[in-house]
Amino acid sequence: MLGVVVQIDGYDPVASAPVTLRMASDDDQRLCELDGQTWWPVLTKLPALAYDLFDGSFAGQIAAPSSSLSFAIEPWSNLARYMLADARLRLWTGEIGTAFGEWTLRADARASAQPGIANGVADLGFAVDDRWLDAPLLQPYAGTGGAEGIASLKGQVKPLALGQPRYAAGVLIDPINSVFQISGYGRIEAVEMALERLARFGPPVANYASYADLIAAAIPRGRWATALDVGMVRFGAPPAGQVSFLVRGDNVYGWVRAPGSIITRIATMANAGNKLDIASLVALNAARTYPISVNLMQQATARDLVQQIAASLNCVAGVSWLGKLFVAPVAIGTPVLTLAADGAALPPVASVEQVAMGAPWWRLAIGAERTETVHALGDVAFYAPLVDLGAYVAGTTYREGNLVQAHGSTWAYISPTPTAGNAPPAPPSEGDGFWRVLARQGTAGTPGDPGAPGAPGTPGAPGSPGAPGAPGGPGRDAVVFRQDAVPTTMIEGDTWYQPTPKKFWRFTGGAWEQLLGDVASLAIITTAYIDDLSVGTLKIAGNAVTRRAAVQLGAPITGGTGPQTALIYTLVLPYGAEVILTGKGSNSYSGSVPSFAATLAVNGVELDGTSAGASVYATGFPLAGKVWLPGGSHTISMGWEGGSSGIQLTTATLIIDGAMR
Repeated sequence: MLGVVVQIDGYDPVASAPVTLRMASDDDQRLCELDGQTWWPVLTKLPALAYDLFDGSFAGQIAAPSSSLSFAIEPWSNLARYMLADARLRLWTGEIGTAFGEWTLRADARASAQPGIANGVADLGFAVDDRWLDAPLLQPYAGTGGAEGIASLKGQVKPLALGQPRYAAGVLIDPINSVFQISGYGRIEAVEMALERLARFGPPVANYASYADLIAAAIPRGRWATALDVGMVRFGAPPAGQVSFLVRGDNVYGWVRAPGSIITRIATMANAGNKLDIASLVALNAARTYPISVNLMQQATARDLVQQIAASLNCVAGVSWLGKLFVAPVAIGTPVLTLAADGAALPPVASVEQVAMGAPWWRLAIGAERTETVHALGDVAFYAPLVDLGAYVAGTTYREGNLVQAHGSTWAYISPTPTAGNAPPAPPSEGDGFWRVLARQGTAGTPGDPGAPGAPGTPGAPGSPGAPGAPGGPGRDAVVFRQDAVPTTMIEGDTWYQPTPKKFWRFTGGAWEQLLGDVASLAIITTAYIDDLSVGTLKIAGNAVTRRAAVQLGAPITGGTGPQTALIYTLVLPYGAEVILTGKGSNSYSGSVPSFAATLAVNGVELDGTSAGASVYATGFPLAGKVWLPGGSHTISMGWEGGSSGIQLTTATLIIDGAMR
């Protein structure tokens, strides 16, 4: 029989001590003494643990699930004085009579308010704690000069660039030295191009390690340099017009564009800790293979950003009853029931109501990146007024500043002499003495999803029966030979068994083909085709085998000695395989709270990482990733570094799942 137990961790202000309330759903000794504790059989109303995720219009925000329960207060005479508002509440379910280790934690939430008490029964509401989603995500400039911006920037948020924003404007933080900040939250991958009024500069002269090094450098006029570690760019002279950048953004834990990885980075910035459903975000990367970019110049919350990303991908985002953020694609499954409004079928329909719905949503494939800064014609560097004359016409006389469309691109006439009959050159040319490409045709967009299958065609008329074939000669039945000597009178399909070496053979018409080898010593079938088979915990389907390997930390590791290899595993693959890596670890602190960082790497290449700064408790951390590996030997490792000896890595686990063919 299924049982339910609930534990509430409150506080007694009179006794100045914590108080724990344990309650059970049934008056059964096996349940009431579960795990050596006393669980009072006082639950009078069990909670309904449900989710309200999708209303069909993608308009809802991420909402924490909530519910309520009721319990008799007789075991706790002082319940009315206990502080239970915001107390931690956990709920487990399991079969009565089994060990507590086999029970499942179903909810990890917080009491919404003090319980209401009437007639000896307390009613308590509770919900999952998702307050971290509403904290401001971006940090403000201090306005103290230097890297913290001039005084007028005080309180303005630092920009954030994720993915690959196009034409990002950045923030001018140092007008004297012409320093712009594109992203203010650690290292960025690259600044591919700097533009002023859409006129492209040449490549950067150098990359410097810090703001101080950047402003100390001698940069010629008309040139520029980067400080990627702090997301900054400096020009050799003050720009005269609109500045923009082609950027590869945040690279604190590796440059990413997949939606699940972008959401993970946003949650990390919001100090989500272990409140992420990593499996759902890894699955999102596989289900929605669309690269995305985020360029923030205004304050936002993780809740708003994650919801916007999820909606753009036809997905829903939510917080589970265990307090973990997840994102899942929306799909319409197969109907399992038909409800007849006229009462012609069971179950009966009590009432029918037409509910207003938002317009249906569908993914749009576009052939261009989002432009973060839109330039008016006056913002574009050009000597003559720009006039768009539409498609190129051979007989038209064009003058400097005329714009035409040809070969899928927009071209600007640059010759000071008006002419006719000089067509823009074909791609990949950038231009000639008459024309210069202004906006090149984009690459083809991602193909759309396949359309619905068409209706079946009308069956054709039956063909005429063929003439009967001539009767074949009499054949003989297949023979099974049982002898050690090689048979000499055999036909295709005959089988031969050798008793002494215990081998099976089959005659193919030209030669004997061994079937199983030495039957007496047969332990493993090394070559077979298996279509679908479940054996114990091993799943074989589509001729693929899923293997699992794991490694655990042997002894605690103390920080303060630089980067250390916590776990390492050598994975040998006979064939190429897609490998899913899942890691987790636990930290402990003594005295101060130093920083820490952890990484997950394959063959020395970092796949995932996480960190926490000083004074930020991070007792647990997750790592995850998925990668295709060729056949051969591969090194899987988990790295860890503590800021001082005041932090230890106490436990760590690395699990490797691989699908092999």
